[in-house]
Amino acid sequence: MNRTSVPVMLLVAGLVVSGAGILGLACEGTAPQDYRRQLLRSWVEDSLLPRYAVAAEHAGRLAEGASSFCASPSGEQLGALQLQWHLARAAWKQTQIFGFGPYSELPLRLGPKIDEWPARPEAVNEAIDAGVPIDLAFVESLGVYARGFSATEYLLWGQGGDALAELSEQARRCRYLVAASQDLHARLQDLHVAWNPQQGDFLSELTEAGRDSETYDSLHVAFGEVVNRMGFLVEDIRRDKLGRPLGVTSNTGPDPLVVESLFSGRSVDDIRDNLIGFERLFFGERDGEGGGLNGYLERRGKNFGPPVAAALARVRATLDEIRSPLSQAVVEQGPVVQRAIDELAELQRLIQSDIMNTLSLTLSFNDNDGD
Repeated sequence: MNRTSVPVMLLVAGLVVSGAGILGLACEGTAPQDYRRQLLRSWVEDSLLPRYAVAAEHAGRLAEGASSFCASPSGEQLGALQLQWHLARAAWKQTQIFGFGPYSELPLRLGPKIDEWPARPEAVNEAIDAGVPIDLAFVESLGVYARGFSATEYLLWGQGGDALAELSEQARRCRYLVAASQDLHARLQDLHVAWNPQQGDFLSELTEAGRDSETYDSLHVAFGEVVNRMGFLVEDIRRDKLGRPLGVTSNTGPDPLVVESLFSGRSVDDIRDNLIGFERLFFGERDGEGGGLNGYLERRGKNFGPPVAAALARVRATLDEIRSPLSQAVVEQGPVVQRAIDELAELQRLIQSDIMNTLSLTLSFNDNDGD
């Protein structure tokens, strides 16, 4: 299978963050309730919205480039499209803690339309072979497995290992790539709009909890939503992204076909980006500035920075031992993958037990349980 390797630093090079909101959070004399509201706002304005914007920007470039590519396919152009997919993916994966609100709730429920996995190539192939005109409206009418990151990834890398030939020789396949890329761009824009305080303003649903929010009855519940999602993210990596393909979740042995980002071989980088997103919320956009959740904990006399940093370092060191792609590693490096799972369990315990107890937050139900 033809895979493109993109250095991790290149993937995040397009991310521009202000960090300004974080810096103002360490001011003395801020009431705990006000500090929590400011922290929620900074997480959205300084972390979430910029990365949604970056993801949408690169998805837009992917859609534009796909149109040019289909007019005159070349290997160089295909590589450029794969890079845009990688860059959009990196920014997107750093936002996964915010898998609630417009992401998961009707009427929008945008998350599955953007990123449902593991991939189901048969859904894409069936749509291509449907015999109807392929355009954006057609893709928008399809189920989640025929659109989003998984569908565009499958088309860009190909199941047989020669995506260039497949796209060059099958005009409908190339048109589908264009339409699916346009759909991905539009849905990422929709999610940015839904959170943007000047537009859909789900931000205020979070920050005005207990005052003027239809979603959250109290600030305590809204704050707990995000902290719970930090734990859920680590749990989902441990259980679904590593445990399921390794076979420990189902106790059926390795199943390489259920890894995330199967065709691009980006599974481990997806996890790395997830952890970057967690780290930014926990420590703040600028390390050492006293922001993020840890800054709030320090104000309460608790410093979880060292154990969390140590747990993250151990997980990352083990991820570095996993040879890409993960679909091979779960078969050939089972003990290393299992070690990463075990180290993630310790990070999960820190969040869901020690930190949540310190904050007097209630552990809620992970909506991925049972999937």
